[in-house]
Amino acid sequence: MSAPTRPNGVTVVEVSLVISVVGIALFMFLPAFVQRLQLSKFEDARVELERLTRSVQTYYSERHEVRGSVRTRCLPPSAGPTPETVGTDAQDVAFGEEGTPGAATWTALRFQPARPGRFRYSVAVSHARCSVTAPEGTVLVRVEAEADLDGDGNLSNFRRELVVGADGQLHDGPALRIRDRTE
Repeated sequence: MSAPTRPNGVTVVEVSLVISVVGIALFMFLPAFVQRLQLSKFEDARVELERLTRSVQTYYSERHEVRGSVRTRCLPPSAGPTPETVGTDAQDVAFGEEGTPGAATWTALRFQPARPGRFRYSVAVSHARCSVTAPEGTVLVRVEAEADLDGDGNLSNFRRELVVGADGQLHDGPALRIRDRTE
């Protein structure tokens, strides 16, 4: 006589075991995945603020006015926030297009986010646009990115400040400041 054969298919115990293992794996790795997803969203802000900072520094080092015998450095006009509103979906906004808030400044700075994003950007100039000098360490410009990454109405804020250095040029101020990273 031959040994009894097992029927083809899976048992309820085997299905329960597989579901349990998958559930445990999701429980362990889902929070890390969600956190990584949020980090990737605000990596755009860090990268674009770095680009915007370099654009303002270049503008400041290249633009001058002569008043009598004094040569002054110039800053771009304040601009933004652009776009005016933000949501959870990425937007593609032409920053230099006529009718866009701050279009002249964005054009002068040659700033356009590299890809559609969830952030609005602004440049705030704290002194006269063209001034003779400012004391070392003076904050002349603040660049910001804000977004409502989770749609709750609270904005995450990323900010860099540009200060006058001993050489009269604009330098990065304190490290990137972040308020309500994850809201």
